[in-house]
Amino acid sequence: MVYHAGLDRMVVFGGITESGPTNETWVFDPTNRTWMRINSTTGPGPRSGQSMVYDPVGGLIVLFGGTNDARWPNTRSYNDTWVFDLATVEWRRMAPIESPSARYDQGMVYDSASNQIVLFGGHAEEGRSDETWVYDLAGNTWTRLLPATSPPATDVAGQMAYNAGSGKIVLFTGYETWTYDHASVTWSKAMPASQPTYRRTYGALVENPIDGRIVLFGGDSGIHGDAFTAPPFLLHYNDTWLYDVGRDEWTEMHPAQNPGDRAGHAMVYHSPTGKMILFGGELGFCPYLNDEMWSYDLAASSWTTFSHGIIPTAPFGLWGGGGDQTANLRWHAPRDTGTSPIVGYRIYWVATEPFPTAPIHNWSMIEVGNETQYLQSGLLNGLTYAYFVSAVNRDGEGPLSCYAEVTPTARPKAPRNLTALAGDGEVLLNWDPPQDAERFFDLEYDIYRGPSPGNLTLLAETANTTYHDTNLTNGVTYYYDVVASFYAYFAGDEGPPSSVVSAIPGRPPAFNVLWLGAAGIPATVAIVILLRWRRGGRRDGGR
Repeated sequence: MVYHAGLDRMVVFGGITESGPTNETWVFDPTNRTWMRINSTTGPGPRSGQSMVYDPVGGLIVLFGGTNDARWPNTRSYNDTWVFDLATVEWRRMAPIESPSARYDQGMVYDSASNQIVLFGGHAEEGRSDETWVYDLAGNTWTRLLPATSPPATDVAGQMAYNAGSGKIVLFTGYETWTYDHASVTWSKAMPASQPTYRRTYGALVENPIDGRIVLFGGDSGIHGDAFTAPPFLLHYNDTWLYDVGRDEWTEMHPAQNPGDRAGHAMVYHSPTGKMILFGGELGFCPYLNDEMWSYDLAASSWTTFSHGIIPTAPFGLWGGGGDQTANLRWHAPRDTGTSPIVGYRIYWVATEPFPTAPIHNWSMIEVGNETQYLQSGLLNGLTYAYFVSAVNRDGEGPLSCYAEVTPTARPKAPRNLTALAGDGEVLLNWDPPQDAERFFDLEYDIYRGPSPGNLTLLAETANTTYHDTNLTNGVTYYYDVVASFYAYFAGDEGPPSSVVSAIPGRPPAFNVLWLGAAGIPATVAIVILLRWRRGGRRDGGR
């Protein structure tokens, strides 16, 4: 998003939507707080990760680069330059002789002292870049600069801003602060005593020209492709920071409320109100894309909702816990209810095995009242279920919340009727499933074996109700029991053991065969089995 100060409008082009990259152009009127879509006959193709800057001298908005989908590898990036004339609502492609290579998520700002646009970094096809380029709109020329030192190659995205008071550009790489003096073509690493707590990317950085301080909001921990390796999972931030260029000092602000954990949002300074205006981004881990607008009053250090939609925003903080054939769901109400109060919620759910391919709105749906929790019963233990929640007001249904998974958990009863049949160096085990087997998904069995009933260790796992134990020593007594479990990697998933049985492998007993009858006449075979035994002692109970 870019602010056109001459016409007091904000312009959004492209970006990621729920259906992928788009090439839509939208204009926002901050006075009436209304959006209008522009239907231009020409314009850039669908993309995200592009940079847009307003050139106040030319009165045009300049766009460079982007990708057809920055979230996936092996995608196409662009190095085209376009201008948008808001007065005529027309896009025009420029054709400079030289351009930066194709890239996305570069930083780009307007330098008012030189009347040029400065670009740094980005994710180029050859990898992350540390190049510095300038674009002159009047001459339609890109020029690469060669400063003596440069910030590390990085995806800058929105974390670069121009500071008019010092005439310098401020860059926050996610863990370092740098300034650029275009007059001397010099990058300098700042050394503030402290700075934003977390390594981050996809935050938004904007100057407040009233006092010259730079405002930073949000971002994420940067797990995009091969970006930052710590922390080891994607986090979104909701913190607000100010950077004083003259004092080289970062200060964290603590407003009473904020737009919520998000990244990839846009933020501009709106001169008539003296406030920063934030739009869109992705909320939480999902990520959930949204169209919220917020304003930040630096003097009061307060965030407020800037524009209300008709329908509610998405519920947030969806959490699920599993019980015995149950899923306990909880969530928070939307931050913005829209133009009418919330009247209820819709829970969309599906079993994940096999993994669902149907659109989410074709999943099973549960209508609930204006409550932010729900207990679902009648589920299968050990099977994972996926959930989304949406809010409904009198005007319609809002977007879906973040995704949550729940696996109902319980311990199955003991397997029944375990038997052990001995053979030559082998034992064949058979049993019946537990009485409550129908309550579980993918029930498995753990077979335990040992030299005595109190000394059994895990032998094998199987999904069958039979097991063939081989390579045993004849004449040795083996003891067994069987335990039912519904997933091997859940802690405490095993039920109680079956009864213990024993078996002694051995060869079959000897026998004699007698042939009766005359030669040449089919014989009748009589099998005489010779049995031998000894009188039992006290250990055998006298048997």
